[in-house]
Amino acid sequence: MKNKNLLPLKGRILEDPTVLTVIENIFISKRGRVFKMPDKKTPVILLLSGGLDSISLWNILLGKFGLAVYPLYILDPKQDMDRQEEAIDYFSQVFKKQYPNLFHPVFKTEYSPLFRFRDVKDKHKIFEDLPNM
Repeated sequence: MKNKNLLPLKGRILEDPTVLTVIENIFISKRGRVFKMPDKKTPVILLLSGGLDSISLWNILLGKFGLAVYPLYILDPKQDMDRQEEAIDYFSQVFKKQYPNLFHPVFKTEYSPLFRFRDVKDKHKIFEDLPNM
């Protein structure tokens, strides 16, 4: 089943059309489809970055598809995230007024990594340098 709306994958370095076809066929055989858009008012979780893409997607999920969006924002205490948080707070107010029956407040939580890749001494021995988890 070919979809004319899909972008061609041929020539993309990081895409493997054969693997994608196999994965799609598994989904189709197990559940009859690759993807199904949820019905209106269905609760969904959206991971927000505070950037243009995730804010736009938030608006599309609420406005175009009528989904009850539960946004999740993960703060990284080691990064300056003021602009992203400002955008999220601003659009929270906009969407709360625009979509009062679908809007849910942003759940904010803090990211606390067990390790950072940049802290690994020898990148070739990454599994040897990982802390005990």
